[in-house]
Amino acid sequence: MKTAFKWTLRFLLLLVGLALVIGAYVFWRFNASLPQVDGEMKLAGLQSQTSIVRDQYGIPHIFASSRHDLFFATGVAHAQDRMFQMDLSRRAARGTLSELVGKLTLRTDVQMRVLGLGRAADQSFANLNAPTQAAFRAYADGVNSVLAAKGYVPPPEYTLLMAKPEPWQPADSAAVLKMMAYGLSGDAFAEPGYAKLLEILGKDRASQFLAPYPDNAPIALSEADLGIDNQSRQTPDAAPAHSTATGEPVKGSNNWVVDGQLTSTGKPLLANDPHLALSSPGVWYFARLQSGDDMMLGATIPGTPFVTLGRNKYAAWGFTNTGPDTADLFVLAEAGLEASTENTSIKVRWGDDQPLQIRRTAQGPVLDAKWFRAGKMAKDGEVVVLQNTLDDGDDTTGEIGISLLDAKTFADFKQGLRSYIMPQQNMVFADTTDTIGFVAPARVPVRDAAGNWIGEIPYDELPSASNPKKHYFATAN
Repeated sequence: MKTAFKWTLRFLLLLVGLALVIGAYVFWRFNASLPQVDGEMKLAGLQSQTSIVRDQYGIPHIFASSRHDLFFATGVAHAQDRMFQMDLSRRAARGTLSELVGKLTLRTDVQMRVLGLGRAADQSFANLNAPTQAAFRAYADGVNSVLAAKGYVPPPEYTLLMAKPEPWQPADSAAVLKMMAYGLSGDAFAEPGYAKLLEILGKDRASQFLAPYPDNAPIALSEADLGIDNQSRQTPDAAPAHSTATGEPVKGSNNWVVDGQLTSTGKPLLANDPHLALSSPGVWYFARLQSGDDMMLGATIPGTPFVTLGRNKYAAWGFTNTGPDTADLFVLAEAGLEASTENTSIKVRWGDDQPLQIRRTAQGPVLDAKWFRAGKMAKDGEVVVLQNTLDDGDDTTGEIGISLLDAKTFADFKQGLRSYIMPQQNMVFADTTDTIGFVAPARVPVRDAAGNWIGEIPYDELPSASNPKKHYFATAN
């Protein structure tokens, strides 16, 4: 009896010992993945000494001697704090999530491969101007310097997945921007819901669920703001408001700016409240970037080197989603359809590769009903094709990061936004001279009577105004 008790006790002690060893290893592993927030790091690629000072909230304040080092250090901070988030974002855009997590994300990967966001991101990077490409490269070098550092331990998510992050490519930042635009440009995939409502209810009854914007509702720009007389407040063919009737979620963001006439300090005041999807970690990463007279402070997007929402030394800006109709679904006859064919495959971790055939027309990709709900709109002998500005490889939206850094006046701000392609945003602006402004830049297609795309609205014809008589701009969606 005593012998049995001794062996039982030894076995229990062994289990406790193993648990302590495993627990200690897990604690060490997770603790080792935390970012270094003090002392020095020697990273290859920096041109001069650079400081990352974290305040009481953990927000990094980056001080560098050059723009190269500034964007390099931003990559370092992002890699320290948000590497797994960045990796998921680029993988989502490129359709390679299944390489990391298995068949759980196969449908998402197929859809992204068909939509071609990764391909468009690579083309977009090649079309960016030299300063922006240099910023993306410096940022990528900063990310990779962390991944290659001696003793680097990846975030816990990689440990759980028994994987490690792959090196960051400069074009991956363009892919992250494409993914952000995709999340704010879902109008095409609401159209099957609209079509079904029309089919079931008819136009008159469906309009009760999908009413156009009311004539008497608030608008961002008045006739006086635009300097135009007798302008209708409602576009006759305005896209319907988002509604739960189509199964699409109702979203909302807001921003406003007032000039010094309406503040106690005599200086303008700008506020921005973007309502994006709830996630952990959050969409934004707050940071301060400073190099000499260059300074940006505000919300960055992990995976990109610039402040998206915030201010520099001379001006501030904020965005809300405009929600234009920048995508269309076309139901076309399959007979005689001119389309290229790409045979590829998706690697699936712990599983067989998924073969995939992608067909593309001049308008855009063919949506297979097996993978896309919208594809079910097609009947026998028909296909559904998506035309979408996200598909554009000449997207130069990334260039606005440098433009925002350099903007001192509303004229600078507006000029810099000429390179902005997607997604369309209501952008409010204020500067230290008490000038306030509004611009809604984007590539917005112009259609003929049959719905075919025949061009885009010229930049100078997009909504914009400054210093209104009412002393403020306000937008919401």
